[in-house]
Amino acid sequence: MYRILILVLLLLGCGESIQKPSDNIEYLKTLGYKEFLCGTIDYIESEISYYEFKDNLLPIDKNKSMLVARCIEDDCNFKEISQQQLPKKFVCQRFYDDDDFTSEFPRESIILMFNVKVFNDIKE
Repeated sequence: MYRILILVLLLLGCGESIQKPSDNIEYLKTLGYKEFLCGTIDYIESEISYYEFKDNLLPIDKNKSMLVARCIEDDCNFKEISQQQLPKKFVCQRFYDDDDFTSEFPRESIILMFNVKVFNDIKE
């Protein structure tokens, strides 16, 4: 009886600690990351033409790094965006006119950004 009680308690306790994909995203949001969608679409003609969803970015605070988290299901890949030449072009997605290779990044990915604002060029 004692073993069954311990087993049930372990299963219940372990079940609570299993993270869902949204847990990672919600945790990053508590750290200051914000969900990001690119607002500019370009069509690039080449050997394999493609649509590019992009934006030009600037840091909100120049003393902090610009960070991006590209999350797919329960896995987030992190990258620091270089501040060498600003504004910095960031590509959210590329869709290719090719049946074998349709997109550069998984379509279900969610992009989160930290310390980033969009550069709005008044010349465009």
